[in-house]
Amino acid sequence: MKRHSRLDATDDDGTTGLSRRDLLAASGARRTLSRRTALRGATALVAGGVLGGTVAADEGHDEGYVPVPDVEGPIRGGARTGRPMSASVPDVTRYGYLEEEYFITGTARGFDGADDTAPYTTRIVVYRPVDGRRFNGTLVINWPNVTEQTDVPFSWANKFDYAMRNGYAMAIASVQKQGVDGSPLALQAWDPARYTGVEHPGDDYAFDMFSQAVQVLRHDPRPTPDPLRGLSVDNVVACGISQSANRLQAYINEVQPAHGLVDGFIPESIGPPESPDDIRDDLVPILWVNTETEVWFFGGSAAGEASAPRDDGGLFRLWEVAGATHTNNYSMTFRDRMKRRDNGNVASVGTDPEWNPQQLRQYGERGDSACPYNLFPHQYVHRAALAAVTRWITDDEEPPSAPRIEREGGDVATDEFGNARSGFRLPVVDVPVAQYEHTRCVPMRGRTVRFDEETLRALYPTTDDYLAAFEPAVETAREEGRLTDGDAGYLLERARTSPIPDVE
Repeated sequence: MKRHSRLDATDDDGTTGLSRRDLLAASGARRTLSRRTALRGATALVAGGVLGGTVAADEGHDEGYVPVPDVEGPIRGGARTGRPMSASVPDVTRYGYLEEEYFITGTARGFDGADDTAPYTTRIVVYRPVDGRRFNGTLVINWPNVTEQTDVPFSWANKFDYAMRNGYAMAIASVQKQGVDGSPLALQAWDPARYTGVEHPGDDYAFDMFSQAVQVLRHDPRPTPDPLRGLSVDNVVACGISQSANRLQAYINEVQPAHGLVDGFIPESIGPPESPDDIRDDLVPILWVNTETEVWFFGGSAAGEASAPRDDGGLFRLWEVAGATHTNNYSMTFRDRMKRRDNGNVASVGTDPEWNPQQLRQYGERGDSACPYNLFPHQYVHRAALAAVTRWITDDEEPPSAPRIEREGGDVATDEFGNARSGFRLPVVDVPVAQYEHTRCVPMRGRTVRFDEETLRALYPTTDDYLAAFEPAVETAREEGRLTDGDAGYLLERARTSPIPDVE
């Protein structure tokens, strides 16, 4: 009997059955790629290309064999903060969770047809409910982004609130050299006392290292010490944003067919596949989540024409999110405060950074400046995606579909308010109080242009008029799976306390 995810704080569907991974394993569902994955070259959005290929077989084992590495931990001490580098900014104990770091040591196989192996030692940061009875059976593992030459767990930052309220286990696996020992900002350089033993043989081995990190957390019997302290993992969801999502695309196409350790993927904010050959859609569920920035950057803007990505089909779905930009305000605030704690001046290093979720729930209805970042609440889409993929894996319930964002002249087509037409939509663009731009002001962070008082009064003569339009839009989005119950509540709370149209 498999455990089913508690999809929101008040929901528990309680049904049972075989997972999609079990069904695929039973049927032997596999196919050979019609061509090697063609990943687009390095871009301003995704640093570092990935070579197509397969994970080489270890001597004496076929390519599907994934060993369980040795585990050490939980790791304590060090000369910097006494905590893991890139540790959580919010206090996870408030959710009833524990944050722990472990070293894993093993031998990784090469990628791109290499037939050699190399030793490695890296780290995983694990988040688990203190009360194991809260665990819903699903582990979310984040391949962190290393564009800034250090681990930044953007996917974790966007999802942790929903995940911890609903009993997921989560892990961050440092599997690229830039984040381990390959830059002045990597683990080893950041705190040589804590991370003196880490060793990364190079990114050709990152894919096998990622599989081994998953294996540590889901293998039965479990290693000693056990990072999940006896929690039994039914399903694994892998996620990554931008540069690390680019790596996940290669992993899906070239590694997942042999290793089969992941039950669902959420690649986010990278150029979308243009055809079914660009991404395997016959293995496990894939929910690809993009923003307006990717529509503009990858949509042919330089040529003055916008090409549409591939259609949904098989086990592939794409959400193109109207209003969203490549880096959202919520996760970038997390990143900024994490870096201030880990790499700031003497006064700030090691101190707990401020984290005010109420302030971060603003979506453009208050405040203004010469260059306000795009305040579209994209973190809510990340959480809805996790809920949707979990249902897809456990209940065979497909995610809500969404039309593609409309294209015009190589960019996003906009309505009379300057917001995107069509696409995956939240109530803040359907019942707008601001314009959300993806290119202007700050590259990849965009800007928010709040409507002036005259426009707001024309749209919503009174606050009651605004709520009369906004509240049913929130309820519809919740019913359709575009918002989780908790985030629908957050949006309603914010709207009811915002003096629209009399914005201060």
